[in-house]
Amino acid sequence: MLRITVRGEVDQITLKVEGRVAGPWVHELEECCRTSKQGAPGMPIVIDLAGVTFIDADGETLLSRLRQQGVRLMATDLVMGWIEDCNSNSDT
Repeated sequence: MLRITVRGEVDQITLKVEGRVAGPWVHELEECCRTSKQGAPGMPIVIDLAGVTFIDADGETLLSRLRQQGVRLMATDLVMGWIEDCNSNSDT
């Protein structure tokens, strides 16, 4: 299961993601990002992954692609190591 809470702030749109970024939920997160971008063109998008408990291979691919498109990923605990690996691999 995945819960996505969208918060429109003055300087960014934050998507708070909780649960599993896996299976059909990967597509759901992608659609939510697309809708947020269309609703506020040019506004930075931040994905808060602190509440994520699992990311499958398709979820990793999506998050990597979103990061390359300028989406900022934030996390703590379980997901932070993956984000650091993703960041270091994309900088080389």
